[in-house]
Amino acid sequence: EFDMNKKKELTLSARLYLSFACVIAIMLSIAFYSIYKVDFLNESLNQATNVNAVISRQAINFRGSVHDRSILIRDAIMIQNDKADLENTLDTIKKLEDDYNKADVEFKKFIENNILNSEEIAMYQKIDDTRKLTVSTYAKIIDFVKNGDNQSANELALKEVRPQFIQWLADINKIIDYEEAQNQKLTQIAISESTAFISIMVIF
Repeated sequence: EFDMNKKKELTLSARLYLSFACVIAIMLSIAFYSIYKVDFLNESLNQATNVNAVISRQAINFRGSVHDRSILIRDAIMIQNDKADLENTLDTIKKLEDDYNKADVEFKKFIENNILNSEEIAMYQKIDDTRKLTVSTYAKIIDFVKNGDNQSANELALKEVRPQFIQWLADINKIIDYEEAQNQKLTQIAISESTAFISIMVIF
C-alpha cells in the first residue's frame, strides 16, 4: 500500500511538472509570436512612413516645380517689352529648378543607399530622361525670348515643350501613384496582421 501511494505521488508530481512545463512552453510561444508580430508591424510602419512617404514627398516636390515652370515658360513668351517682368519670371524659373534639384539629390541618395526597388529606379530614370529633354527645349525658348523672337519661342512651345511638360508630369505622377498604392497594401497587411494578433491574445 505504501508503494502504491508513493507511485501515485510520483505520478501526480510528474503531471504537475508536465503541466507547468506546458504552461511555460505556451507562454514562451506567445512571447516569441508577440515579438515577431510587433517587429513585423514596426517594419511595415517604418516602410510606409520613413520610405514610401518620403519618396512620395520628393516626387510631389518634383511635380510642383515642373507644373509651375510650365506656366512660367508660357508667361515668359507672352511678356512684351517689360524687361523687369521677364527677368523676374526667369529668376523664378531658376529658383524652381533649384528646388527640383534639391529633391533630386534626395532621390539619388535613395538609389545610393539601395532604398529604391527596380521598379522605382526605372520610374526615376524615366523622369530624369524627360527632365533633360524638357529643360533643353525650354532653354532654347528662353534664348528666343531674350533675343526678341517670341514667335519662334511660341512655335517651339506648342510643338515640343508643351507635350514634354505633359509627359514629365505624367512620369512623376506614376511614381506618386505607385508609392500611394504600396502604402495602401502595407496598411491592409498591417490591419490584417494586427487583427489576427489581437484574436490570438484574446484566446490565450
